[in-house]
Amino acid sequence: MDQNKICGGLSECFLKVRPWISVFLIVVSIFFVIKAVAEFEALDYIGGNPSNAASVSVSGKADIMAIPDIATFSFTGRNEAKTVSLAQEKTTVSVNKAIDFLKKSGVEEKDIKTSGYNVYPKYSYTPCVYVPSYDGSVVPCSSYGKQVLVGYEVSESVDVKVRKIDDAGKLLTGVTDSGITEVSSLSLQNENHDDLVKQARSKAIADAKIQAKKLASDLGVKLVRILSYSDGGQGYPVYYERAMLSSKASGDNSAQAPTISPGENKITSNVTITYEIK
Repeated sequence: MDQNKICGGLSECFLKVRPWISVFLIVVSIFFVIKAVAEFEALDYIGGNPSNAASVSVSGKADIMAIPDIATFSFTGRNEAKTVSLAQEKTTVSVNKAIDFLKKSGVEEKDIKTSGYNVYPKYSYTPCVYVPSYDGSVVPCSSYGKQVLVGYEVSESVDVKVRKIDDAGKLLTGVTDSGITEVSSLSLQNENHDDLVKQARSKAIADAKIQAKKLASDLGVKLVRILSYSDGGQGYPVYYERAMLSSKASGDNSAQAPTISPGENKITSNVTITYEIK
């Protein structure tokens, strides 16, 4: 059959079906818009906690006990002089002497670190002198006195890591014998601290899972999935038995190296896990 006889030509056929094509395209467009909106709204729930989901939260805790295997301390050389260069020279001499002692005692160069270097002006304050004026009245020179530069203070601070705790007392004494008068921040730590933190966290998570299963059983519900996890900022060592530093004296009152008792460090981990239940 001749198509031209039915439609009256191709152009007439196209004009007859064009409205239906337009309707079809509109329907398809609406379908895809609705689908896209639905998928976009679903993003709010990915990895989240739907508002209508029932949930329970459990906490887990674990402690790792470890004997410290490294010690750290810091010392500061501090000197004053009328000029910066002279104060620097005095400080450099005292600090270098202490560092030389540490190196000779077996402390590696990588374990000796300059942590601060400061230069400060030093002032004195003279009392206010009242000067009489020509008419006999008294005129003060200043309400707070006069500031006068008298010199400079130079300080250098050094951090030291001791890999043999038994040597810490001897090193502390040797540093002070080198002319250093400021020694502080003795701390006993663990070289593998990060590994201990991971161990404590793994045990805390395992403890939380056990608590979750027990709670689900008591409630008569099932655990579906984990909705959230939080770390209680664990990992910092708690000194279970604090380091003790004591000094002994012999019969002739000569100073001896202090004895360092390391004790134990306690690394604590706290975690919280929220489960969806049904």
